Order: sequence, then structure tokens, then C-alpha cells
Amino acid sequence: MNLLEHYVTLYKELNAGKREQDISVKIQAISQFLYCSVRNSQFIIKRLEEEQWIYWIPGRGRGRASTIRFLVAPEWLILNQAKSFVKAGHYEDAISHIHLFTTEFPSLLEQFNLWFTGLFGFHQEQTDERMQDVLRLRLNKLPIAPLEPINLTLRSETHIVRHVCDTLVRYNPKSRKMEPHLAFYWETEDNKLWHFYLRKGIYFHNGQLLTARDVQYTFNRAIANRKGAAHWMMETIDTIIVRDEYTVEFGLSLSNPFFLDLLADEHLSILSSKTNELSIDNQLIGTGPYQLIENQKDRLILEVFDRYFQTRPFLDRIEYWFVENVQDEALSVPTPKDIWQGVFPDEKLSRQQLRLLEWNVQYLSLNLHKKGPFQDPDFRQWFLSILDPNQIINDLKGDRDSAAFGFLPRKSSRPHSERENKGHFKLDIAKGQELLLYTFNDQDHIEDAGWLVQRAAHYGLTINPVFLNDEELLRPEKIQEADLIHDSATISDQIEMSFLQFLFANNSFLWNHMPSLIKNKLKQKRLQFYQVSSLQERENLLEEMEKLIMDHHMVKPLYRNRVTIDTDQQVQNVTLDRQGWIDLRTIWFKKPN
Repeated sequence: MNLLEHYVTLYKELNAGKREQDISVKIQAISQFLYCSVRNSQFIIKRLEEEQWIYWIPGRGRGRASTIRFLVAPEWLILNQAKSFVKAGHYEDAISHIHLFTTEFPSLLEQFNLWFTGLFGFHQEQTDERMQDVLRLRLNKLPIAPLEPINLTLRSETHIVRHVCDTLVRYNPKSRKMEPHLAFYWETEDNKLWHFYLRKGIYFHNGQLLTARDVQYTFNRAIANRKGAAHWMMETIDTIIVRDEYTVEFGLSLSNPFFLDLLADEHLSILSSKTNELSIDNQLIGTGPYQLIENQKDRLILEVFDRYFQTRPFLDRIEYWFVENVQDEALSVPTPKDIWQGVFPDEKLSRQQLRLLEWNVQYLSLNLHKKGPFQDPDFRQWFLSILDPNQIINDLKGDRDSAAFGFLPRKSSRPHSERENKGHFKLDIAKGQELLLYTFNDQDHIEDAGWLVQRAAHYGLTINPVFLNDEELLRPEKIQEADLIHDSATISDQIEMSFLQFLFANNSFLWNHMPSLIKNKLKQKRLQFYQVSSLQERENLLEEMEKLIMDHHMVKPLYRNRVTIDTDQQVQNVTLDRQGWIDLRTIWFKKPN
């Protein structure tokens, strides 16, 4: 037993319901209560005195009773220890700790839950130096460490990197144009040779000043990382030359007017050349408005970067917490919706509601590398035809909103022609086989998988769902084990870039399931895409790419979600991107009068 457990045992055994009263007890009795020797009991008593939990007067003479007075309520000590665990990022340890004492103190769960729930939302907290504006949010999942821009996969990872790092240029979704950012000016004559002129006086979070060497370092590093999720973006770059301290030149292998769009993507965020490669797994040094302070299993913390070269954010500190496997009904965990509603819980305030249809698309990818029924194109076509997006929306409801018949947003309501009956004659291909469906272990994926299993069973097919965490499912061997993978395709405000990333990322499920013939055709269209400047021509090429994968019956778009967030009107400047994320660089909180 630890010291606190010893204290609770003595408190219970000596019937100390009333604190700060003297109780007579012999040291031998204490030894029996604690199941230890007299000597150890004396040592424990001494430690309890040092902690100022008890007042102790030893008995004079052999066999004489001593006097003990309990000074602290054990519930307070138990809760205080649980709070310490939580503040250190060890939520599960806190819950285990609470459970040790719930028999003696049944109200502990409720007390802990009230305190824990109150942690989230907006708070003004005093530090040693100043009052800080702090926002704590719960995420369904935290980014996979390390946060390496070139390897970004999860939307949560991209969201964090967007707050920590900057790119040379930035896409403005309102004007739909590229704007200066780390580079204040650029020029090109033939879209093949590009010069970028960097702003002066920009600091990295490690105190280093940004120069052209950092840009060169970032891109050389990305080029060398051939397994990086966004390595395909590097294919037209031939040379990266530092012309002077604040000028960098890119030489491309072909004319590429789309080059600026590539540079605006978070995967190509500029990193410090002073980054210690041996510790890159544990740090992310950018120039953004927030710096990464902590990235652990249960918690990620950002703190404002006061030397940021643009407008300083309002929030001083942002904490993202990941809490899972809550079994006790008494231990409710606030959702992001609850958090925004409870920013000022003591005030009666009017509400405002934000509603947005995500452009992200839930989909199924069929593994055409694996031996099995999906090798037959007629069977694939029939199988995908029995999966009605409108039916899954009607059956499961929730945030599922609109059937998706493609991945490009403008095609969300235009169904592709499908013939259901053709594959009925091919059912014997899958007879006696079990199709492995891999997906993430999030609740919505679990629900979708259950629907898919039942739908397939209705037609005599057996699907076995396997639920994995992010790190497991992204392993190449796991991607190839699956017959099908259920995932969400990220389609951002930069529609063209995000769709290309969905197709070509090295860790894309679709790319890894795709036959070489289709890959080569898509690569050819990608090179054509780079070289056209007309928006209409680009749209046509994207549609051709989408048609190619759809006509090959290797992927099935299912639906898009609707995001609804209720907030206090005191939450100012709230904007949602097309992935349903709130921009925390611009948000601020107005305290009611």
C-alpha cells in the first residue's frame, strides 16, 4: 500500500468520521490495521506527520496508548491525487486511482466527474508570470507522433500543423487565390523557373531566423523521404538553389503553373534547418502562431508564439485531450459540441449555431492486389451496386447527411450508373470465403462496418470487420491484408490538391489497392494536369481521374457528414473549414458584462 492507502485504512478503522478529534490507539493496533511490523508502523506514522495529515502524540511508557488526530479528509486527498494524474496527462491512472476508494467513498466518482468536466472549454488561469486565456478541447483521436509534415495523414494532424507551421504561400478560400505568406513575393517567366523572396525577421520557435537555407533544407528533406505521404509533390522539382539569404530558386522539370498550389499545402510546411534529426520524432519546429509544447499519448499542448510575424492569436494556450474507454456512466466526457456550449457555464447567454456540409467523403476501397472475388470486375461492379448510400444514411442517421456519388464536391448528387443484377451470376466466386473489412475503431466507422456486414449477409456474402487504431491500420502490411478498407477521403477548401493527395499519397488506401495499369494512367493525367493553367481544363482532368477509378469499380463513395456546432455568442470570429475544424488562430472570447 502507498501512504494514501495507509491513511485511508487508519481513518476507516479508527472510526474517524469526525476530524480534528483526539483518538487513543496503541501502536500494536495500528500494526494490525496496516499488516506490518511495529517498526514499519512507526515509520508510516512519521511520514503521515511530515505530510501534516495527522497530529500524533506517542504514549509514554511501554503499553501506553498514543493519541492520533486526523487533519485532512481522505476524499480531498484522493481527489487531489487523481487531479495530479490528470494534469500530468495520465487520465487512465486517475480513473484507476478513484476506483480504489469508491467502496469507502461512493461520491468520489461524481465529484471527480464534476471537476473533470469543468476543465474543458475556455478558462482564464493565473500562471507565475501572467493571466492566460486557455482553451481545452477533447479530440476523438490525437495525432500520431511524430508530427512530420511530409507524412501527414489524419485530419487532426493537418489541423495541428496548420497552427504550428507556415508555408511559402497560402490559399485564400474566399478569394480562391494564392497569397504571400513566408514569401512576400514570387516571380516566374515560364512556370518552370520560380524565384521566391522571403520576409525578413521571421523567427522559428527555437529562436532561429528564417532564411532561404531553411526552405532548401525542407524540400531536400522531403525529396529524400521517398516513403513520405506527399512525396509525389516533389516529382517536378529538379533543383533548389539559394540565391542569397532571403531568395530561393526552384527549377522544375516541366512547366507547372500548379506549383503554387503544391507549395501552399501543409505537407510542405517550412521547417527549421537546425532541427535535430535525432529528436525529430519528439518535436515540430515551425514559424506558426503556436508552438508545440507537448505531444503525448493522451494530450497535446500548444502555446502561443509571441514572436509570430503576423497577428498574434487571442488564446495563450490550447490543450487537446484524448480520453477513451470510459466505462462508468458517472464519468461522462464532454464532446466538442458541449465544450462550445459551455464556454461561460455560469452565464445565461444566447446561442449561435454553425452548420456545414463536409466535403470529406466516407468510402470503401477494394484491394485489387489480393487474390479473391474482387479480381473479377463483374463481381466488383455488382458488389458496389448493392451498397446504397441513401440507405446507409436512412438506417444509421446521426451526422450522415448527403449521399456521395463521387469525390469532387460538385458531383455529390450525380449518381454513376450501376447494374445490380449482373453480378448475381458471380456469387459462387465468393462462396465460402470471408472478406476482411479493415477500418478505424471510431464509433462512426464501427456503425458503418456493422451496416456493411448486414447488407452483404443479405446477399449471402460474409464480411468480417476488423477495427484497428490509426497507427496499426496505416501499416503497409495491414493495408494489403484487407479485402476492403473503410475510410474518409479528406477534401479540403483546396479541392484540387486534396483530391490529388487522396489519389496519390504513398499511404493512401486507394493507391495501395490500385493495380499498376491504373496507377500509370493516373500518373500520366497528373503530368498533364500540372501543365495546364485553365481552371476548366483542370476540372476536366480531375473528372477524368475520378471516372477512371469509378469505372474500374475499385472504390465506392458513400456519404458526407453535416457538422453542427452550437456556441455562445461570446465566442467571436468562429469559422469552420470544409473539414469541420474551427480555426483557432482567429477565434476569441468576449467576456459578458
